Amino acid sequence: MVGLFLPFLWGTIIARQRDISLMETGLRKKARMLADGQGYFLVLLLLAIASHFVFPVRVVLHPPVTWFGLLIIAAGLLLAFRCRALFLKNRTTMSPYESPVVLVTTGPFRFSRNPAYLAMSVILFGSAVVTGTLAPFVFPVVFIVIIGVLFIPDEERRLEDVFGREYREYRQRVRRWV
Repeated sequence: MVGLFLPFLWGTIIARQRDISLMETGLRKKARMLADGQGYFLVLLLLAIASHFVFPVRVVLHPPVTWFGLLIIAAGLLLAFRCRALFLKNRTTMSPYESPVVLVTTGPFRFSRNPAYLAMSVILFGSAVVTGTLAPFVFPVVFIVIIGVLFIPDEERRLEDVFGREYREYRQRVRRWV
C-alpha cells in the first residue's frame, strides 16, 4: 500500500529539485491535480481508510465517540468549500503551480494562511476518528509534513514575489496553520 505512494512522492521531490513545475512538463490537468496538495490528500485519505481494514492495529475510539468524526469531516468540508468559493469569487488560482492575481485575506484566510490545507488535514483527522483505529491517525501528520515541506515554502515565495510588502504584512498578522 505504501509502495504505491512512494513513486508519487519521489516524482514530486525530483520535480522540485530540478525546479520543474508540472505546468511546464505538459501533463494534462487531471494528472497535475495528483501532484498538488489535493492529490496527496486523496492518496493519503485512501491509504488511511485502507489501513483501517488492512492493519486494524489497535482500536482506540469506540462509538459513539467515533461518530464525532463525521462532524469533524463536515467541518473540514465546509472550510474547503469556503476556501474554494473565495478563490472563485476573487478569480484567482488555487493551484500551487500558478501565480495568483489576488491575495485572498478574508474569510478563513483571516485566521490561517493555508485554510485549504488545514481543511484537508481536518478531513483526514475526522476520517481517523470515524475508523477509531490507531493507524489512520498517522496520515494527517504525514499530510501536514508533506505540505509543509513540498508546497508551502514555494507558495510563500511566489506570494512574496507577486505581492511583496502586502504579503509580508499578511504573513506577520496571520499564522501559517491556525
